[in-house]
Amino acid sequence: MLPSYQKKAPRSLIAFLAICLPFIYLASLSITNNNYIFVFQIVYFCLPAVWFFNIFKLQNSFNKINLIRNVVIVFCLSLLLTMTLNFALHYWLELFPPPSELEKAIEDLFGPKRPYGILYNIFLIAFIPAICEEFFFRGFLQTSLNSYIPQRQALIITSLFFALYHVNPWFFPFYFILSCFFGAVLNRTGNLGMAVLAHFINNLFGVVMYYIVGFH
Repeated sequence: MLPSYQKKAPRSLIAFLAICLPFIYLASLSITNNNYIFVFQIVYFCLPAVWFFNIFKLQNSFNKINLIRNVVIVFCLSLLLTMTLNFALHYWLELFPPPSELEKAIEDLFGPKRPYGILYNIFLIAFIPAICEEFFFRGFLQTSLNSYIPQRQALIITSLFFALYHVNPWFFPFYFILSCFFGAVLNRTGNLGMAVLAHFINNLFGVVMYYIVGFH
């Protein structure tokens, strides 16, 4: 379990969230090319999170107790959940077909299916977002909310922001479920790296499956 932090977040942190989160939401609407993901994730996710970590000295966000055991468990559970959600997503999209514009946006995001492209996409779509988004949503937002409200409520609120950020109503419930899982991993292990690992496994599976079967 994560320790309860006695030090309250400063007003500047609340102001930052009030300004930054809507901006992130609007800015994400314009991202249709993976060439911009690296800069976007670093500037609007990772840097604010690192700033937060530095102010609050949260070195214990990377608890190493039972590290190997946690890695194995998180890896297996992440893979199982990801496969289950992708299976459900297949039938979900048959019931609620997305517009052609959404499919085109996803194809533009991944780019042409070149042999070397999968490595490029693993880095930009799986690796970078897993680190930057988890540092921000779990390490920054969820952890700061934990100083005000119970962990479960902080997890749900963070997951709502996470799902809204992706600006995709067809995938909203899946993003929400995944975010709840990432948040639960953090709460359970006390190690933000485990949430990053869970996020990376999900993204990696998505990239690989896109190269095998395409959008559907």
